Amino acid sequence: MPDSMKHYHLQKNVGHYGVFNGGRWRREIAPVVKGFIREHDHELGGKARKVHAIAS
Repeated sequence: MPDSMKHYHLQKNVGHYGVFNGGRWRREIAPVVKGFIREHDHELGGKARKVHAIAS
């Protein structure tokens, strides 16, 4: 990943388990991750992607 795409985020008062689970993940960390993905996903282009169900 080029340096221009990197983003540093330090989440205070959370341990390793809390980074990926629970309320703090949903309220504070997931929105940062989601924003990063939206910003750098060229296919997404900053808009919500439509999800299509596949029939089996």
